Amino acid sequence: MQLNLSKFISGVTASLILSSSLIASQILTEQRIEVLKLSNEKAAKDNDKLKIDWINAVNYNYIYSKDDKRGDSKKSIISINQPIFKSGGIFSAIDYASNVKTSTKISLELQKKELIKKALNITYNIKKLDIQIQKQKLAIANAIIDLKIKKESVFNGLLDISFLNNSLISKNAKQSALLDLEFSKKSLINSLSSLSSLSYLDIELPVFQNISKEEFEKNNIYIQKNSSDLKAKKNLTWMTTSKYLPTVNVNYTYTKDHTLDTTNDNYGFTVNIPLDIKSFDDSGASKISYLTAKKELEIFIIEQNNFLATQNLKLEMLESKISLTSQNISAYSKLLNQTKELEDAGMKTSLDVEVLQNSKDAEKLNLEVFAIDKQIELLEIYSRVSND
Repeated sequence: MQLNLSKFISGVTASLILSSSLIASQILTEQRIEVLKLSNEKAAKDNDKLKIDWINAVNYNYIYSKDDKRGDSKKSIISINQPIFKSGGIFSAIDYASNVKTSTKISLELQKKELIKKALNITYNIKKLDIQIQKQKLAIANAIIDLKIKKESVFNGLLDISFLNNSLISKNAKQSALLDLEFSKKSLINSLSSLSSLSYLDIELPVFQNISKEEFEKNNIYIQKNSSDLKAKKNLTWMTTSKYLPTVNVNYTYTKDHTLDTTNDNYGFTVNIPLDIKSFDDSGASKISYLTAKKELEIFIIEQNNFLATQNLKLEMLESKISLTSQNISAYSKLLNQTKELEDAGMKTSLDVEVLQNSKDAEKLNLEVFAIDKQIELLEIYSRVSND
């Protein structure tokens, strides 16, 4: 079983699969694509609102009053009270909206990447089970041969019955293990159907390559999100402080008296200098929150680099297993050739050759399993890498 390279031929190309809307639409179900689409639309609306949240509303009032002496009175009043200077708080609010937008965009991308990663992980594991099922069938074939050999030896008085019994138990255990593997495969197929409308056979699997520590840290989407959150916290720190600093508002009131058919314009400005004993504590608490988040980001970066180091250790271990298995295959090849020569000489049977051939084929399947294991570990890395 070979991984399909027709679409994904490099680690760079493979990284796109975890964030590309095109690939998401090919893998995920229509319902999940629709949820992601609606989430993006809601985030856009929320951000538009947040971006202009510092702008006050224009108020309109219609006043009707009835007086026994003066008669009816009808007035329309339009009033505006808009801050134009908040000691930097307005610019901080705009920057805050921008950073929240970036963070929200990354969060939605993470949701998409997580769904695609889950679908790919399941697909990798189903194909891994396909290989393990083939390998288990070879083990059963060898167990059946062993049972046949033991049976002949017992009937010829060369072995005790207990050897035959143990051989039978071993064969039954291997057949039971095959049933477990087949059940696991069906279970994973069911899990995949909740994420994708495609069969696992139709999903194009990427082939990931190793990534450097510098590339990983630079393009780590979780670090990018935390960095955006940190910038937003910094904006909030100044927005909190600006509440206790001078503010300048422009005021405008337009009044129309419908009864007298007159209008009046009133405009001006106000300067507000709050004197609040809570200002130092509130600003201090906000600053501490920002400094805490800054240190937490530093810790998070260390954790992400440790994660990469652990993944690389797993990859090194798998490479060692691949090397060892390749040596085993080479040893089986030599042994198989020798056994075939002994079979031609009448000193070994075809069953001996078949056992060794099955064992060699099982080792080849192990190589395919390890190759998929490598992709699964690399998938965990690339699921944290942005598309940029």
